[in-house]
Amino acid sequence: MPVLTDWVVPLDIDDVFVGQGADPLIIRKRSPQLIPVAARALAEAEKLIRNVVVYTVLDVRELSHNRLKLEGDCELYGEFVTTHLWNATRVFVVACTISDALGQRIGASMKTDIVYGMALDGIGSSAVQKLSSAASARFSSWAAEENLQTTIPFNPGIIGWPVKSGQKQIFDILENVSREIRLSESSLMIPLKSLSFVLGVAPEVEYIGDPCQLCSLRETCMFRKKGTARDCHKNDISEFH
Repeated sequence: MPVLTDWVVPLDIDDVFVGQGADPLIIRKRSPQLIPVAARALAEAEKLIRNVVVYTVLDVRELSHNRLKLEGDCELYGEFVTTHLWNATRVFVVACTISDALGQRIGASMKTDIVYGMALDGIGSSAVQKLSSAASARFSSWAAEENLQTTIPFNPGIIGWPVKSGQKQIFDILENVSREIRLSESSLMIPLKSLSFVLGVAPEVEYIGDPCQLCSLRETCMFRKKGTARDCHKNDISEFH
């Protein structure tokens, strides 16, 4: 079961604003004219979104320095491995997408109505983040059935795991699982509204906290300062910072 499509991910108007890095309360107070735009964007986006999660779960064979060797001659490497996955017995390798229909609509809308296009883009960003969170929660519940714990999701771009290197590792593993989500030569995920992460499984997990604390851009992140921090390790970090 490497591809999961049975996702019900609730979305609301506030998600449009959060996906744009804005505070919904402030938008409602200062720019109420954006609310009907957001409502229209949400209604259209919900018809276009197709939630897909591609994953595999691999047993850990060996930890050597900063390399986690997995079954099937796969491996994850980087400083984050020895810090956060040192006692993992198993690893979920995951990519999530809302598919490409909404992304194409965003591109077209940006050329004719940028405000509406940005609203669509905001709901797309929130949608894929919520899908990623739902996937992480499901995998954690599977581990709990075996009395095991899971780490927080680790996205390429965290401290000790650069985006380019991390994405390549993930998609080297997932390329034989499914082509629903792919990686371009410039390390962009296709479809664009996609997220990838790894989740460690262990008898006991030491770090359970805010993923933002591990982000290499945490000190300058405008979304974190506004209190609307979301997962920033998207296809291209510069899009969100």
